[in-house]
Amino acid sequence: GGTLGAATLSVTGYSHSFAQSFKVWWGSNAMAILLLAPFILTWFSRSGAKPHRFDPPRHRLLETALLLSVLIGLTWHLLVSNSGIMGPYKFQLLLPLLWAGLRFGPRGAAAANLVVALLMSFFITQFSTGLLPAQVSAEEYVFILQTFLAVVALVGLIPAIVLEERNRTTAELRESE
Repeated sequence: GGTLGAATLSVTGYSHSFAQSFKVWWGSNAMAILLLAPFILTWFSRSGAKPHRFDPPRHRLLETALLLSVLIGLTWHLLVSNSGIMGPYKFQLLLPLLWAGLRFGPRGAAAANLVVALLMSFFITQFSTGLLPAQVSAEEYVFILQTFLAVVALVGLIPAIVLEERNRTTAELRESE
């Protein structure tokens, strides 16, 4: 997909660099897979013994609202009021995403990753804080955004999946005893 898209953009004259177009196109496809596939598979899959229902206790709703507020506020702070996507402090988003994965499992991690990706895309396109005109025209920030989102998605998802598997194995062992 990346090769065909970049070749089409280069042939039609919409892009002056096949390599840059390929990098952005391929990264966009990878981000779609890395962000949407876990979300769809965890929220809409019917596998397993019990159906997936979202019926958390009241304190979990409060924790979910707090986590969402932290994600929105921290993303706003890092991308709009601070140095933007090119700044060195964007990895502060790792802790809330790790929180989502450890407390809410793979479903929470996938949802939090998708929310952060949407927020970052919105804030970068609307405010462009910290971006020089040369960086915008060269699309240098897109590769940095894609790399960052890949890292934070894995940081949130991997511990959540490992803990979910541990809990499932422990439950199976208890049941077999």
